[in-house]
Amino acid sequence: MNNSQNYDHIDTELAKLYFRNRPPLSGEKNIPEKIIPPESEKETREPKQIKTEETKKENKTSKKDAYTFSSKGLTLYTATIIAVTAFLTLTANEFFAWKMPIKNIHLTSVRAEKNLSKKTHDSSQKKAPSTKISNEKTLVKKSSAETPVTKNSNATPPIIYNFNYGTDGWEIPSWEFDKDDHVAKTLKPVKDMPSVGKNSLELTADFQKDKWSCALIEISHYLNLSEYSQISGAIYLPYDSPKGLRAKFILTAGRNWNFIEMSHSMALVPGQWTNIKAGLLPTDSDWKNYKMRKTLKSDIRKIAIRIESNQTTSYAGPIYIDNIKITQ
Repeated sequence: MNNSQNYDHIDTELAKLYFRNRPPLSGEKNIPEKIIPPESEKETREPKQIKTEETKKENKTSKKDAYTFSSKGLTLYTATIIAVTAFLTLTANEFFAWKMPIKNIHLTSVRAEKNLSKKTHDSSQKKAPSTKISNEKTLVKKSSAETPVTKNSNATPPIIYNFNYGTDGWEIPSWEFDKDDHVAKTLKPVKDMPSVGKNSLELTADFQKDKWSCALIEISHYLNLSEYSQISGAIYLPYDSPKGLRAKFILTAGRNWNFIEMSHSMALVPGQWTNIKAGLLPTDSDWKNYKMRKTLKSDIRKIAIRIESNQTTSYAGPIYIDNIKITQ
């Protein structure tokens, strides 16, 4: 009996194990869950813990790598800004360093030129005094209508009518042909008798004996002569012309068209150039009934030259006029 009970107990246990571990058949329900021994549970849980720790390590590693990458990017960005700033600073310094020497070189060259010209001028004055004297004598031997040398570089330039390219605006006024005592006939530029340059003006006239007569030419335009002190011109009579002809300047000035003529006329000498001139300063007494104050000098309307004959002179022929100039 006892042996049969033991066998039955063994069979029962084996059946439990069989039904507990066999795979489920189709159509079966309420299959008991698989019982996992405690040791197997430890084996299955321990890998999960290991995976969790590995995952944490991986997360830490990834965060560390991300931080390292971001710090490297920030360092690279900072380095780029520093490099660009240094490049711009160096470029600016080179630019100004390139500009400044040019300015200094320019100033140095200008000063050197001034010093050289001053030394050259001083040495020329010391070495060649005799040349200056001889040149002055040469100018005296030539015509008195030569243009003077201006010493002051800031001086007002002269106004010159030399007729090299025409009449320069000078003419015989139309009203003169209607007057019996005005005897001018023609006026033109010619190359026959220049005092300086290439041409002069040829005025033909027909002076009659036993009466006063004149020949007048003029230029009409506005002039401000406030900075000028003298007016002059050269007149030539042929060598076979008679004596007795004289010349003077006449100005028309101001809004009232004041007629201002010289207080005296100058005799013309046949066969040579005669220089006629008058002062333009308030202290000059060359003008009849007028002082050359600034109000008149600043508003000149006309300039004229009048050639007169006395009552004993008869002459029909050319008269040459040249180098009319107004100087400071």
